[in-house]
Amino acid sequence: MSGYRIESAFPYERGESIPIFVDGEVVMAYEGETVGALMFALDRIALRRTRSESATRGVYCGMGVCYECLITVNATKNIRACITQVSPGMTVETSADNTFDEVNPQQNRQCDEC
Repeated sequence: MSGYRIESAFPYERGESIPIFVDGEVVMAYEGETVGALMFALDRIALRRTRSESATRGVYCGMGVCYECLITVNATKNIRACITQVSPGMTVETSADNTFDEVNPQQNRQCDEC
């Protein structure tokens, strides 16, 4: 895999390798990682564009607070990439259709571990 994926520089256990679809392309992810981490590993920094200026946006805070990393997952729009774990067969779409003012209510909750 190209991009910024760390390759066994030190002992590190990863989850199983699983295929998911990102913008129509099959990529390999690892169980337990977030879509945001996968996108960094793939060197795919821009996940959406702003409506007003068409400026690119991507993972900023990395913990679900800023809503800059909105993507479409399995046809559900406005999902935060930084807190969404990959799953086998998942379909991820990055596009300008993901806008801050239409946040998915299913993700409007506090962290289960906090």
